[in-house]
Amino acid sequence: MNKRINRTLTLLAFATLPVFAGPDAPDAKDMKGMQSPQMMTESDAGPYIAVEGGADVAQDDGNNRIDFRGLTPTAGSDFSYRGDNNDHVGAMGGLKVGYNFESFPVGSELKLQPAIEAEGFYLGSRVSASSTFGGSDYFSVHGDLNSAAFMINGLIRIKTGTIFTPYFGAGAGVEFQTFTDPMYTQTGFGSLKLEHNSNDFAPAVQAIGGFDLELAKHWTLFTEYKFIVAIDPEFNTGTVNFGDGSVYNLKYQPTYMGDHVVSTGIKYNF
Repeated sequence: MNKRINRTLTLLAFATLPVFAGPDAPDAKDMKGMQSPQMMTESDAGPYIAVEGGADVAQDDGNNRIDFRGLTPTAGSDFSYRGDNNDHVGAMGGLKVGYNFESFPVGSELKLQPAIEAEGFYLGSRVSASSTFGGSDYFSVHGDLNSAAFMINGLIRIKTGTIFTPYFGAGAGVEFQTFTDPMYTQTGFGSLKLEHNSNDFAPAVQAIGGFDLELAKHWTLFTEYKFIVAIDPEFNTGTVNFGDGSVYNLKYQPTYMGDHVVSTGIKYNF
C-alpha cells in the first residue's frame, strides 16, 4: 500500500513540474546560450606576419648642397643644387611582424583596433642632383641609391564589420643607404666616375595609409601607401679627376630624401 502511494506521489510531482516552472522556464539546452556577451565575443587580438612588395618613387630632395673641395688646387665651394628624382621608379620589398590589440567600439557600427609592428624593407632608386651656377646648370651628380629600412610602426585599424578594413599610422626607425656607381657630369668635361661608393645611416620616419581585405579566417590581402623621409644623410663619394690635372673631393649632402612607396602583400593572422 505504501509503495503504491509513493509511486502515485512521484508521478504527480513530475506531471505538475511544468506548471510550477512556468511556460518560459529554460530547459538545459537553452541554458547553454545564457552566457554573458563578454564570454560569447571572440577575441580579435593576436600576432601576425606579412610579406609585401611594390614600387618606390623617389621625391625631389630639398635644401641641398654639394661640398665640392679642390685638392689640387685647394680652392673649392659649396654649391646649392636641386634634386630631380621624380622620374626614378625602383623596387620595394619587405617583411612585417606585428600584433593587433583588442578592438573597441566607436559608435554602433565601427570598432578601432590599435596595432604595433616591426617592419624591414628594401628600396631601390636613383639620385640625380644638378647644381646651379650663374643661373644655369653647372654640374650634376647621379647614381643608384639602395636602402635597407628598419621601422617600428603604430597603426589604427577601422573595423567596419565587413571584409574591408582601412587603417592609418606612422613609424620611425633608420635607413642604411648605399650610393653606388656615382658619376659626375659637367659641361666641357663629359661624365667622370667618382672615386668610390658611399654608405650612410640616417634616421627615418614614415606616414602610412592602407586597407586590408579578409580572404579567409587567417589570411588577409593588404595594400598600402607610405611616404618615407630619410633625415640629413651624407655621402662622401671621394675624388673626381679632371683632364687638366685638378682633383676635387665631392660630398653629397641632402637635408632629407623622400620616397613615395606603394605596396601590396599577404598577411597571416595567428
